[in-house]
Amino acid sequence: METESLGAFPRGTLFKMLSEAYQALPELAERDGNSWREFDDFFFDRPVILETCGLMSMAEGKPVGFITWDPRGLPEKVEIGHNCILPAYRGRRFGKAQLGEALARIRTRLPRTVRVMTGTGDFFLPARRMYESQGFVATGEEAPEGCVIYRLIPVYATGDAQS
Repeated sequence: METESLGAFPRGTLFKMLSEAYQALPELAERDGNSWREFDDFFFDRPVILETCGLMSMAEGKPVGFITWDPRGLPEKVEIGHNCILPAYRGRRFGKAQLGEALARIRTRLPRTVRVMTGTGDFFLPARRMYESQGFVATGEEAPEGCVIYRLIPVYATGDAQS
């Protein structure tokens, strides 16, 4: 899988991709559509964040998904933000490769933990399995209704978890 900078794409791309990724859940699009637009604007209004806190996954020269992260909690934590793969590319390991590339970049910042929140419904089962396959564990923390929070404690070159 190849990656591109999010900055290589026009404003509105992230919103459009989220809308397409969640088209099977119209109630989610109805509820979160405005926040997706704000998210897109936030990234494109901040070129440094656009270039350093996310990536676009590519296949055959076309975007297939993207992932973003928030490093403001460093050194304690980095939070994964939106992580989506377009429907036509699901089930082909793009999500796992995309998450792996993001984690490799995040690990360079040496966070003690990496956190992510995802849905608990059937639609999100592949995402939960992907996070678990990469070593994330459910925290049991209180989360918004229909969501679960996962945590990963990264292992660094010494073989030890960051302490």
